[in-house]
Amino acid sequence: MSAIVGMDQCHKFTITAGNSPSGTNSIVLTFADGAWGAAPVLIAQMIGGNGQISDIASSTATTYTLNHTGTAIEGETYTFVVFIQGN
Repeated sequence: MSAIVGMDQCHKFTITAGNSPSGTNSIVLTFADGAWGAAPVLIAQMIGGNGQISDIASSTATTYTLNHTGTAIEGETYTFVVFIQGN
């Protein structure tokens, strides 16, 4: 992961696929400012890079998981933007 910009409520980052990526790939991120009172509402979208578009995510009070549902391609980049709102 690189080019991380923003804070817990809104951020952007780029992932480069490593060697031998498989089907659905996931990454879990921990909120830097600590836990929310409850799992926040999360909107994540792939906005750039040269890989297949995907934007499925889920959250808990302390982390969120971004699931890329396409098959990643070795060396391809995937840039995501995430908006988070407490509920």
